[in-house]
Amino acid sequence: MISRDEYLKKHWIPYPTARQGHDCGRWLNCKRSKALLKTLDGPISALDILVDGDWVSVDPVTHEVTLLAPQWEALPSPQGLHTQEAWAKFLRTTRHFFEERDFHEIWTPTLVRNPGTEPYLDLFETEFRQGQQCRKFFLPTSPELHLKKALAMGLPQIFEIKNCFRNGEVSVHHSPEFLMLEWYRAFAGLEQIQSDVVAWIKDCTAQLAVDPPKRVTQMTMAELWKKILDFDLTPTTSREELMRLAQELDLYFSEIDSWDEVFFRIFLEKVEPWIPHEELFFLRNYPSSQAALARISEDGWGERFEFYWKGMELGNAFHELNDPQLQRQRTLEDLSLKEKLGKTVPPVDEEFFLALRSGMPPSSGIAVGFERVFLALLNLKSLDQIRLFKIY
Repeated sequence: MISRDEYLKKHWIPYPTARQGHDCGRWLNCKRSKALLKTLDGPISALDILVDGDWVSVDPVTHEVTLLAPQWEALPSPQGLHTQEAWAKFLRTTRHFFEERDFHEIWTPTLVRNPGTEPYLDLFETEFRQGQQCRKFFLPTSPELHLKKALAMGLPQIFEIKNCFRNGEVSVHHSPEFLMLEWYRAFAGLEQIQSDVVAWIKDCTAQLAVDPPKRVTQMTMAELWKKILDFDLTPTTSREELMRLAQELDLYFSEIDSWDEVFFRIFLEKVEPWIPHEELFFLRNYPSSQAALARISEDGWGERFEFYWKGMELGNAFHELNDPQLQRQRTLEDLSLKEKLGKTVPPVDEEFFLALRSGMPPSSGIAVGFERVFLALLNLKSLDQIRLFKIY
């Protein structure tokens, strides 16, 4: 009997083409197979030569086996391999959802001059060199600015599934590179965006044959703080009031902490953990200091919501600010804070402000952690469980 090494050296024709009509795949656990391999001295049992993992083709009539590509070394099996069929269906379902509603799927750049102005995000930088010229670019933390430019160009309903990048973010739910789904509706309020979310999740659970949320609930930030902490949060709540509350809750804070820093310490440690996991939960009306790119309501709240499911914050929606003067003021404040925090400060995106000055229609939009929603749908815990390739 010849050995595998002898067969590969003397008898095997390296890397043949698969024949049409043959069954092709990996040779796996075929101990009872009667399949045969050809040699110069006649056919021999495939069991004597092949190992699990070899790529083979099998003649469906004669059962003769052709070794297409031997497994010289085994690949580690990625956790995300078993979710790829569901992932493909998730992508198709999402695109079909928006196409049915007359949304345009558009493409925005990945090399940008301004990746976003959120003060607490760290950026990825790169350079473009052309002869003696060198220009700095960034990878986008979100496609938001370019999508709003598209609104100003006259595209009223748009969406994009975009690779985004945030430096220094690594956890089971965070990655330096991730997929963001964003969509925008001109002439619509946050109620329509919330309806979109509910309908999209309903479609996805049906197509993937998984359990939907037990119910859809919504609360304002003030209602949630009252329910959980018995604290009356208002648009005029002072820093001193928040610090007294943090002290009562035995939370660490510093005398130099800002209003937002104290707020988020209370929220993240004492409020957010109580948000129900099995419900699709919408949290509305944020303090005005956290309005970001959202409008401020007449009663002083930031017109935005975040939605949660399975213990994860999944998306962040805004009744979009389209006042160019006020938007520039907030942008400069964000960039100033970014500089104070010692972070890289990108240049102001004047093209974005030109779009606002040209007239951006009243609009609402949302940014969704696309992969996080997939985790929630499949009741998984980590991004590693759905990815074929590790990024870091």
